[in-house]
Amino acid sequence: MGLEIFACTPGVTTSNEFWSKEILNSAGVHAPLTVEVVWRGQELRDLCMTIRQVRIEAGDSDIVVIVPVRNSRVVTDLRSVYTNAVWQIDLAGQNWSSPGWRTFGDVAVDPAMEPGSPVVRRFLSLVLGPSTGGPTSTEQAMYFAAVAALRSDAIRGHVGAAICDAEGEVLAVGANEVPKAGGGQYWVDDSRDGRDRARFGFDFATSERNRDFEDVLEWLIEVGELPEERLAAIRAEVQQRLRSARLPRVLHGKARGRAVHAEEAALLSAARRGVSVRDSQLFTTQLPCHVCLRHLVAAGISRICYLRGSETHELDYRHGDAVTLGESDTNSRVPLITFTGIAPRGYTRLFGKTPDEQRTDEGFWKIFEEAICGQPHDIM
Repeated sequence: MGLEIFACTPGVTTSNEFWSKEILNSAGVHAPLTVEVVWRGQELRDLCMTIRQVRIEAGDSDIVVIVPVRNSRVVTDLRSVYTNAVWQIDLAGQNWSSPGWRTFGDVAVDPAMEPGSPVVRRFLSLVLGPSTGGPTSTEQAMYFAAVAALRSDAIRGHVGAAICDAEGEVLAVGANEVPKAGGGQYWVDDSRDGRDRARFGFDFATSERNRDFEDVLEWLIEVGELPEERLAAIRAEVQQRLRSARLPRVLHGKARGRAVHAEEAALLSAARRGVSVRDSQLFTTQLPCHVCLRHLVAAGISRICYLRGSETHELDYRHGDAVTLGESDTNSRVPLITFTGIAPRGYTRLFGKTPDEQRTDEGFWKIFEEAICGQPHDIM
C-alpha cells in the first residue's frame, strides 16, 4: 500500500481512534500506521515536511495520513505533490463555502459516520486491500449524472442529471445548457452556437442579477432613501460583494438564466423520445431547485438522489406534502436523499483501472516532495 492520504473535508470525522479501528477492520490490511496531521493554516511545505517525518518514523510500515481540510486549495495542493495517494472524503450533501469549489470527492459518507459504516468500510477495502467489488447501481447512476455535467459550458457551473429505472438502467440524461430550436440543447459542434459563452460572453443570469441590483438602487434614490451622491461608492462596493458566495435571495438569479436545468433537460429528453419516466429514479450532481423539483414530482419520479447541496429546508417547506427528506417509510411521498458511496471521481479511480494501475507511483511523488521540502527522498 505504501502511503495513502485521506483528506477529510468539513464535517467528516478526523478522529484517529475512529480511522484506526476502521482501517484495521478493512479487508486485506494488517496493522497500518495511522497518523493524524492537523491542518492549521500551514503552508504546503510545512504539511509535506510533517508527512515526510511521519514516513521516516514509520520506516517500511504502510501509512495512512488523516488530514482535516478546511479550504479547497489544500486538496489541490496535496494532489499536486502526492498525486493518486490523495483521497478526498466528503460529507454527504456537503456544500463547500469556498467560492468556485467544483471538484467532486472520491467518496461521500453519511454524517453519522458510525463505526462499521458500510460505506466507509467498503471504501477502505477498495483503497487499502485487494477487492474485486464493482460499483453499485446507485454509484453508476450518479457517475452517469456527473459525466452528463461535462457536456455543459454554463459559466455559472456544470450540473448533470440521470434518470434510471428500478434496475439502474439509464433512461435519459441531461445537463444545464441553453435550449436550441427544434429540441434539445446546443452542442459545441453545432453550426450555430447559441450558448451564453459564445453568444454573450457572460452569464445571462448574473447579468440580470446585476440589473436587479441597479434597479433597487435607483428605486431607493427615487423614494428619497438613498442620497444620489453615494450611488457610485455603494455600486462599487456591492458589485464586489456580488461575487461572494453569500447573496440575498432576491439576487441569486437562479431562475433568470437561459439554460435549461439538468433535471429538466433529462425529463425533456425522455419526453422527446417517448420514454416514460413514471416510477423511475433521478440522480443529480446538485440539489434540485424549487422549479425542477415540482417538475420531477409531477412527472412521476419516485426517488431523487443528489450529490451536493444543503438548502433542503425551503424545499421541505414548499413541497412537504409531496416530498420527504430522507428515505420514505410510505409510498405517498417522493424521498429526496443525499448520495452516499463511491462518488464520481472515486468511481473512475477505483473501477476504471486494474489493481496495478491504481497504485501510486512513489518515485514521482517522492521527487515532488523533495522539491517542496528541499530534502532528499531517501526513504524506502
